[in-house]
Amino acid sequence: MGICLPRNSIIYTNQLRFARSLSGRQIGKRHRGRTCSPHPIISNLLPAKQKHNLDFSETCFACALYTMSQIKIDPGGAFSLGGENFVIEGDLPPEQRRPSNSNAFTILKNEPYLRVYENLASNFSPRSILELGIFQGGSYVFLDKLFKPRRMSAVDIGPHVVAPLVQYLSRTENRFVHFATSQRDRETLNQIVFNELANELDFVVDDASHTYEDTKAFFELLFPLLRPGGIYVIEDWSWAHQDNFQSPDAAFSNRYALSNLLFEQIMLLGSTSLISEIRIWRFLYLIRKAKSAVCMTKSSSIFDQVLSRGRRLSLI
Repeated sequence: MGICLPRNSIIYTNQLRFARSLSGRQIGKRHRGRTCSPHPIISNLLPAKQKHNLDFSETCFACALYTMSQIKIDPGGAFSLGGENFVIEGDLPPEQRRPSNSNAFTILKNEPYLRVYENLASNFSPRSILELGIFQGGSYVFLDKLFKPRRMSAVDIGPHVVAPLVQYLSRTENRFVHFATSQRDRETLNQIVFNELANELDFVVDDASHTYEDTKAFFELLFPLLRPGGIYVIEDWSWAHQDNFQSPDAAFSNRYALSNLLFEQIMLLGSTSLISEIRIWRFLYLIRKAKSAVCMTKSSSIFDQVLSRGRRLSLI
């Protein structure tokens, strides 16, 4: 059954604009094992003579809608995916968050985060995923069920083992987690990438310390190991620009803003051919490594390749 939209609605206007932008292309692109066809919304919006000229390559609108419809989040923040149950508690203070248990995993990513990952999963199929920072393991299981990689690993500096996650790992092949492990532990990270992930790392999700120094150190180590075309996500980059972080006694008041790293990565994008794109949301951003990326430098940091006319960026 088709979806009816009032013609004076903002949704209708946006979908019509999108549909018209697709005219002159072809359909038939295969995504994740199935052949795309025009979605009812688009089919109903375009004139008949244009319906056969749609191309759903790259980010297919129908695929995106199909993927995003997989997760139904109830008003209490509960949802299911791939046979596992989750409860969103990202808006609660730490002391009020429920621990993961045998009934459901706790996940701190609220709905806007989840929708970004859903949309990404519609046209990106990573072979191996590495996650930094796992809290109660909900995000680990969510990413695993959503992207279905061959292999997945994670590190967390916290010493407390999350029992439901360990139980999940015991029944899932090629899944690993390292507790009490710093993201600055280069030896362990290299072992993870080359052994556990079979040197097929093409997706990194950093939801760990959120500090400029640690996040940069991890990026400097892992981005060169990321396979061409891979994606590197950094969450919660904008904390230093939010109201509750402005007072002198606020958390991280003595730390550099994580947005400094984003500024440096944008300069790296402009200076080299290592990065094909940077996509930014208010709460996270992703960096896609160029498919033709070749790191020619022998320096200790890829940021040494930034060209800035001899001027230095002043950290905030």
